[in-house]
Order: sequence, then structure tokens, then C-alpha cells
Amino acid sequence: MALSRFSFSFLAYFTIPKRPGDGAASLWTRLADATHWPGQRVLVLTTPGGLTLLADHLTAAGAHVEVVDAYALRPRPADAIRRDWHAAHPDVVVVTSPRAASVLVEAVGAGTLASPGTSASNVPTGEVRVVAIGNTTAARLRDLGIAHEVAPHADLDRLAPWVEARLHAAEASS
Repeated sequence: MALSRFSFSFLAYFTIPKRPGDGAASLWTRLADATHWPGQRVLVLTTPGGLTLLADHLTAAGAHVEVVDAYALRPRPADAIRRDWHAAHPDVVVVTSPRAASVLVEAVGAGTLASPGTSASNVPTGEVRVVAIGNTTAARLRDLGIAHEVAPHADLDRLAPWVEARLHAAEASS
């Protein structure tokens, strides 16, 4: 299915990041009332097994949606991830997608990430701090039983000083 010129320029305008958001959920919030969706032809590029949130919302709004698997992510072998994990002995791990959360847990095990002590708000208090870069990643970590914090920014450059401050605060309190 082809994408109309209007739909293409409309989606291109709205998919250019203008402010921090949370992926498809943030995009849909911005698109929901931006046009009359019934009958619009929309192409949604995704990865096999990826989230269908945007396509689902567009379909529910009456758009004719074509979902195309545009790329595939292949995780590194689990033993290579485990080896690198143990060599790095991280203090913090920033998890950038639900799929990355799943792959990491499959490779190193939930016990490695699920710190022995967690607070009532599901924030890790143990050795490795786990940070989700957004709400969809946080939801997957929650489903996997991994204690985590949700980053205030989905921008890695802005996230680094926040993580550093959290580490210093943890060191100061111990």
C-alpha cells in the first residue's frame, strides 16, 4: 500500500523529535487530534515482534494502516553478552527498549539484574541500578520482575548527568 503525499509529509513532520517523549505513545498523543484519520493511508515501519501501539491506534481511528517490517534486530549471542556483562561489572545499566530488556534478562538472568534489595516503589537499592529509558521499557522490566527507575529523559546525552547524580547520591548515603 502506498503512502499518500499528505500522510507522508504529515508523519514526517510529527516524527521529527521536537521534545522528549516516549516513543509511539508520545507520537500517538501528538497525532490523535492532528487530522481526520478515517480513510487516511498510513505506512508504519517496524521490526518483527515490535510494539504495534501506533498501528493499533491509527487503525482504531479509522486509518488504513499497512505495517511493514523494515528491519530486524538480531541480538548478540547470549554467552557474548554474559561475558561482556561480567567483564564490565556495571554499576548502572540503561535499558533502551523492551526488546533490549528481554535480551539482557535472557542472557544474564533476572537474578543478576534484580538487586537483592528494592524499595517499595520498585527502585533498586542493591549493587546494579537499572534505568529504563521510557515507560514502555519500564513496563517490560516490570513484567520481567526487574527493579528499576524510569529516566526523566529519553535523550542519552541528557540522561548521563542524571545517572551520574544518582550514583553520587547513592555513594553519599552509603
